[in-house]
Amino acid sequence: MSSKTKSRQRAESDAAVKEKIVIGAEEAYIPVMTLRRYCEITGDTAQAVYDRRRDGEWEDGKQCRLKRGRLWIYIPEVTLWARSEG
Repeated sequence: MSSKTKSRQRAESDAAVKEKIVIGAEEAYIPVMTLRRYCEITGDTAQAVYDRRRDGEWEDGKQCRLKRGRLWIYIPEVTLWARSEG
């Protein structure tokens, strides 16, 4: 595979995980956020997130991470998970 093809694939992959969040008139890319904020923005429930962790759909250290008593959500990995088959 040529280096040009690899660069194009890498750019497409990077574009697939860069989600923008619009708050009011401001636009920002926020890769990590607390569970509470994730639920506010997406409409997902905390219980659904806990169920995904319990059932092994989301892995600690990949889509989420518990740190200092708070669950943090990693948006690029959640985006990949949501777009995956299955």
